[in-house]
Amino acid sequence: MLGCLVFLVGHASPPPASEAVLVPGHSVPSGRAMAEAWRLAQRGQALAFAGEARAALEQVRRAHELSSDPKLLFQAGQLEQELGNFARATLAFEQFLTWPGPVLKSERAAAVRLLRQSSASTARLNLQTNVQGAEIELEGQRGVASGAGFVAYLLLDAGERRIALSKPGYETRTLTVELEPGEVRSLRVDLDKAVGGRSETKPGKPRWALFSPTRPVGVRHTSAL
Repeated sequence: MLGCLVFLVGHASPPPASEAVLVPGHSVPSGRAMAEAWRLAQRGQALAFAGEARAALEQVRRAHELSSDPKLLFQAGQLEQELGNFARATLAFEQFLTWPGPVLKSERAAAVRLLRQSSASTARLNLQTNVQGAEIELEGQRGVASGAGFVAYLLLDAGERRIALSKPGYETRTLTVELEPGEVRSLRVDLDKAVGGRSETKPGKPRWALFSPTRPVGVRHTSAL
């Protein structure tokens, strides 16, 4: 699984920020940010080879935030897959493969193979609701969400998944869905106005889904709802 990590830190020193290869639309990171991202990527590789996938993933995520280097998505996808986070792995590989910059044939072939493996354990849920800006709460690491307005697109690990929708002034709605591998399902979930115009729930600050390909909706990840 770890044989492709050399793609990420195969040079003796980090490239200058002016030479960084970025996803279109991202600003060029500073030299300090690139140096820190390089250090984090190297640390992530060392942790991965030591078998500490969860700690390695944290380093890779931070490196990607600083550098926007799409090749870090490849490593993140590998680590997510090793940890059994198939939806998040699928999204990382999809973004890597749709990056418009140059990619080696060997890198692309490896990403396609790993994407096929991870996506075989996922399902997609198109969720429509009656209020804008509803916050979606997912089980920890079991999925990612994107979208805007009244519609959210969820990429989830297959199996029994629990989802909650909330917004101040509305009653929280919690549902459980059983999703088969490869399934694509559409659901409408409407929220009712809270009694007195106030909701008993107090949603915290949203934590955005990492590596989201479109504008993210509010997402929180928890171990239990």
